[in-house]
Amino acid sequence: MAKVVTVITATVAGIGKARPSTRNPGTVYHPVCFMPDGGVSDEDKIWKNLGPEEVAPLTRGAQVQLIPTTGNSHNIVLLHQPIPAPEGITPPSPAPQVPSAAPGPKPVMDKQQQIAIASYVDSMGDLYSHCYSVACTKLPEAPEAAIQAMASSLFIAAQRRFSLA
Repeated sequence: MAKVVTVITATVAGIGKARPSTRNPGTVYHPVCFMPDGGVSDEDKIWKNLGPEEVAPLTRGAQVQLIPTTGNSHNIVLLHQPIPAPEGITPPSPAPQVPSAAPGPKPVMDKQQQIAIASYVDSMGDLYSHCYSVACTKLPEAPEAAIQAMASSLFIAAQRRFSLA
């Protein structure tokens, strides 16, 4: 019988400062708090200690999936990274949505289209992750917003240069 794996979709609620590891002297970890979708209390929070490489692509508010592996361990998949508004600019509030009188039928996608879209999104996620890693390497002392801006610029430039959009 196949083992059922429960994937948890969550939001990064907080990332702690680097702390020295007591188990592995000479290494550091960051305590990271994840709030599962639908979670409302402190009891729902999931805490993980992540190494610098694992925490680098995460920011507060990012959407992730926690995929259980062995023991109390999870693979963390970044789904959506919030894009912060530039300093001094307040993001506009979303316009109220007016329900349509008669919703039309939803377009149906065949399995090949779904696979093609998922593959494209996955490859773009890999490209952005690589751009983010390069930005972290090139700007080690920069604030998070500058790293995200550089990663986004590299991502867009790569898409344009190689006609990926």
